[in-house]
Amino acid sequence: MDARTSAKRVRADSGGTALLLPSGNANPAAGSSQVSATSVDADTLQAMLDKLPSSWKNGALLQAALKYPDVRQMVFTEMQITEGRENRRIIDFDYHSRSVWKSLNVTYSKLSGSRQFEAAFDVQSSIDSTIETITKQCQRPSSAQTRRNGFEVLRKIGKSILLSGDTLGHEVQKQFGSDHTLEDGMLAILQQMDLDEIVEIRYGNVGGSNELWEKLLELKDLASQHGFDKFNDVIDYLEGDEEAGEYDDQEGEEDEEDEEEEEGYEEGYEEEGEEGEEGEVGEEE
Repeated sequence: MDARTSAKRVRADSGGTALLLPSGNANPAAGSSQVSATSVDADTLQAMLDKLPSSWKNGALLQAALKYPDVRQMVFTEMQITEGRENRRIIDFDYHSRSVWKSLNVTYSKLSGSRQFEAAFDVQSSIDSTIETITKQCQRPSSAQTRRNGFEVLRKIGKSILLSGDTLGHEVQKQFGSDHTLEDGMLAILQQMDLDEIVEIRYGNVGGSNELWEKLLELKDLASQHGFDKFNDVIDYLEGDEEAGEYDDQEGEEDEEDEEEEEGYEEGYEEEGEEGEEGEVGEEE
């Protein structure tokens, strides 16, 4: 190889043919060494792949899977493993409901009415994001318990919104009464459930209580008082073709468990002390 040739770099085209490039267009993955597509080692190939965009790698894998049965089988096997792992994983969303409750009842409570009015949009946007996150994590291949947990937490978030007071709470209520993010999220999770999951929410466990259904009927009553008419779609989805009103006698019952939980939230935040709460208010101002 003469001096001009030695000053060039080697690259491979899509067919595996070695191409000589001027030194000014050197392959960054190859450095100063000569690299061939037929002789590259695993470490070098990995370094090259790390520098490529994900969209290119996804496309290349798709083409390889379509062309080569063994690659296609590898993708199929990995997908089964991933889905199996997701089906066994259980996500607990309770911290989201606590965070929403705090935003509505504690974080901005010392602000003036005008300041609360200004903060309401940010709070509503944050709750929207929380609902979307929960809904997304409840999509298939999530576990049945994860879907149930997500649905129950959206119910709790809905109750926190409907029971919130002050200027901020009322503004957030008005916003959620018109954009239906909460109801759409609950419906999206229900649509991911199997029939037996729906039946369990509607009728409860065999020989057990139907506590969640009673809480949903309570939320329906609260929703109707605040103009959240689309919440009826959630109940209708769970009721199917059954006549509405069959369980009207259960509406309006006191949800002692939720009240105790909310009291626990209040006690927990009171223990943080006024100094911590004032710090939060100061940041908002």
